Amino acid sequence: MALVALFSNAVRDPSDDTTRIEAKLSGGKVRQVTGTVQVVTANNAESTYAMAKIPTDAVIDPDSKLYFDAFGAGKTVDIEAVISGTVQTQLLTDGLDVENAGSASVLDSNIAIQNYAKPLWSLMGMTSDPGGLATIRCRIKAVAGADSDLTMVLKYASNN
Repeated sequence: MALVALFSNAVRDPSDDTTRIEAKLSGGKVRQVTGTVQVVTANNAESTYAMAKIPTDAVIDPDSKLYFDAFGAGKTVDIEAVISGTVQTQLLTDGLDVENAGSASVLDSNIAIQNYAKPLWSLMGMTSDPGGLATIRCRIKAVAGADSDLTMVLKYASNN
């Protein structure tokens, strides 16, 4: 056993005056995008709905949510991130059951907590930040059984 004093990536070790802490990790402003879209039964399966645009270096708050009406039996939604034409469905919620009205986290439960502080581009497996904006969108996997609304409340911090 050993007594240790460790510092997270959001706190500078007082003995280290050279390490820069990114604003998005410590003291940065949390921004919020709230978007609503109506999904109608006339829309085809696999239709996509852009819900937000955020900087590629954004760190998404795990409290971000998607709220939804009842879409009907067997209906699912994927929440995707798109950066420079690269689509990632596995880091955001994938196969969300929207049969009944409710809400769910935007971040998928398979994201380990040690990755919560990673920027979006890193979560997507990219080796560097391409810059610009990422589109966060919903993909309806089957035709909605009833006209329904989706509302996303996306919170994030960014250096941009």
